[in-house]
Amino acid sequence: MNRLNVQVICRPELATGFALAGLVPIEVNHADEVAGHVRGAYKRSEIGVILVQDDLLPDDRAAIRTTDLPMVVPFPGPRSLEAMESPAAYVAEILRRAIGYRVRLE
Repeated sequence: MNRLNVQVICRPELATGFALAGLVPIEVNHADEVAGHVRGAYKRSEIGVILVQDDLLPDDRAAIRTTDLPMVVPFPGPRSLEAMESPAAYVAEILRRAIGYRVRLE
């Protein structure tokens, strides 16, 4: 069984934390830089998961998704956590971006 790696795409202020955890992050400053890096990761067969800081992801995630693997997984950055009403609100926002509809979690 092949072992797949994790690729991280985040802002520079979070990159050090991921590097300390043993990952090699790709540092970006603007959301328009993310699509090229994601497409590059799709060409690398050893990448299984791409973690992307959520405020860098485009609203239309289908624009950067071309296959099932690697999976593109958003994670909250400091700005997202400050603005978040609650964990449920954050999950609802991720679902809205992924499926295009606002859902209510109970």
